[in-house]
Amino acid sequence: MTTTQSSAATEKITSWRKSDRLLRGWIIGTLSEEALGLAIGQETSKSVWDALKEAYAQDSQEREFTLRQQLTYLCKDENTTIGEHIRKFKSICDNLAAIGSPVTDKVKVFSLLTSLGPRYESFTTTMLKPPRPSYTELVSLLQGYEQRQAWFSTTAPTHQLAFYGQKQRLGSVNHKPQTNFNSTGRGFQAHKHHLNGHNNFGQQNIIKDSKMQRPPPPGKRRMTPSEREMYRDETCQLCGGTGHVAKICWHLSKYTQAQDEIPQALAALTLDNSVLDTEWTSDTRASHQRKT
Repeated sequence: MTTTQSSAATEKITSWRKSDRLLRGWIIGTLSEEALGLAIGQETSKSVWDALKEAYAQDSQEREFTLRQQLTYLCKDENTTIGEHIRKFKSICDNLAAIGSPVTDKVKVFSLLTSLGPRYESFTTTMLKPPRPSYTELVSLLQGYEQRQAWFSTTAPTHQLAFYGQKQRLGSVNHKPQTNFNSTGRGFQAHKHHLNGHNNFGQQNIIKDSKMQRPPPPGKRRMTPSEREMYRDETCQLCGGTGHVAKICWHLSKYTQAQDEIPQALAALTLDNSVLDTEWTSDTRASHQRKT
């Protein structure tokens, strides 16, 4: 062999090796993760192909029946992600195609939707309506649906916690200490207490202390001796205190300011014409009308 022939043979070998490596790369690029282990250590494309043929190309009815059964009864596990489930489904379809029994696109769509389970029932019902998507489109839609479900599951508790915190703040504002007064004795006695959660003076627990006395606030008249004697054993219809009635109760002005308490305050009022009042009252002559 001359030098020229030897050089030409070397160039052909180099060109063949480049082509073989390119073909080997193409074959490996089409393999699933489970089949990649068979290509490790194989130097040529032929050796890779022979390893795959020995492992998967068993053209027998038994293997086809087993793979078809796996495809039919495949069900997504709750602990696996949708990506892992799709890869497992694709591996079964690839094995069927390798033995010469490929799965049609229509069967892939129905089989994948059936394997999702009851959690994806709404998605499955929507996808089965015409026009039905292709297998490639279905995989893309399913992955997008899974991402939205994951996002909703992470944001939902946040709204619930925000509502709970707002409710707690409102509850703390409504439970503020109030001050209750009764008119036993010469002046009015101040007693501090907490409301039991409702703005109903008839249900308050009043802590009485006969030793603490103070005059009424500016603008509030004192009780006359006859009034103190008359209402000594009476119970107020507004605040529940003893020694006075609703019409001279210290809290009457507060009730008239609250719109929602006006009907209750008016219903609790009692009139007594026998009360002696030392204040002057202007005469409007409403009972003496002139006839024209």
